Amino acid sequence: MKKKSSKMTDAPESELPETSIPDAAIRERIAVKAYDLYERRGSSHGLDIQDWLEAEALVLAEVKKETKSRKVSSAAETEARVLGAMRRRDEGAGPGAILGRS
Repeated sequence: MKKKSSKMTDAPESELPETSIPDAAIRERIAVKAYDLYERRGSSHGLDIQDWLEAEALVLAEVKKETKSRKVSSAAETEARVLGAMRRRDEGAGPGAILGRS
C-alpha cells in the first residue's frame, strides 16, 4: 500500500515557494479561496476540484509573492542597519580612525 504524501500538491518542490507558513495554514487559505470561487460561480455543484485547483494556484502565487517581498524587505533592512552602523562608526572620526589609526 502506497503511503499518502503530506504534500498539498504534486508540483515539484522547486516550483513551490519557500515559506515559513505551515502547510495547515496554506490549506486553510486554499479552502477559503476555493469556497469563494464556488460562491462566485453561483454555488453550482460539480466543479469542486476545478475550484480547489484554481484556488491552490492563486494561493501559492500569493505565498510566493509574500515570501519574495519579505526577502527583499529583509535585505533592505539589513543593508540599512549595516550602513547605519558604518555611519555611526565614522561620525566625528578623522581619516585616521577610519584607517584604524588614532
